[in-house]
Amino acid sequence: MSNYKYANSGFNPKLIENVSLVGKYDMPLIKKEEIEGIKEFIPFEKRNLHNEKNVGIHFYIYDGAFKQILDNPQKYMDELKKFNAVISPDFSICYDMPIVRQMYSTYMNRVMGAYYQNNGIKVIPNVRWGDSRSYEFCFEGLEKEGTYAIGSYGQIKRNSNRYYFEKGLEEFFKRLNPQKIYVYGAMPDSIFGNYINETNLISIEPYTSKIYRGDI
Repeated sequence: MSNYKYANSGFNPKLIENVSLVGKYDMPLIKKEEIEGIKEFIPFEKRNLHNEKNVGIHFYIYDGAFKQILDNPQKYMDELKKFNAVISPDFSICYDMPIVRQMYSTYMNRVMGAYYQNNGIKVIPNVRWGDSRSYEFCFEGLEKEGTYAIGSYGQIKRNSNRYYFEKGLEEFFKRLNPQKIYVYGAMPDSIFGNYINETNLISIEPYTSKIYRGDI
């Protein structure tokens, strides 16, 4: 790859060194891998409060809270390697966003996940979708029949959000046939009941819920 092509463009070519680009849109590939022994997940911003190998890191937080990893992803490499696994960053996707913004969020999810995986960190790909237009790319850069993470938190209370979440969840199963899914947020039977026998569903309790309950 010629660095000249990206010179002064703001794009960091090191992020995709030795990374496979797949599909119509050249999505960086996050390879599936076996990940076991995770007892809990904590948000990226709380990483300095824990130092345990049976803990995973997630990015189900405000996008601005992890902007620094985009500016300097190498800086956090050693910190993230202390943990069992990292869920690829959850850049926001909403059904009413312009489609190019949804695509950009998907790309950044994949490129950061692939970069860290390529540097020895175990990565669980986060899957996020918007409306049906996003199906063309939001499942790209992922291998079938793997372990994934999704977020239901903030996605299923309002009827409009819930509709798009359920439709995307159905498409997710059709396209990737997931074998294990970590779900950040609630897993009501009305939404997930049809999938209980198809995959291993594991709940990730939101960090804020632990705070409200007084566990932290």
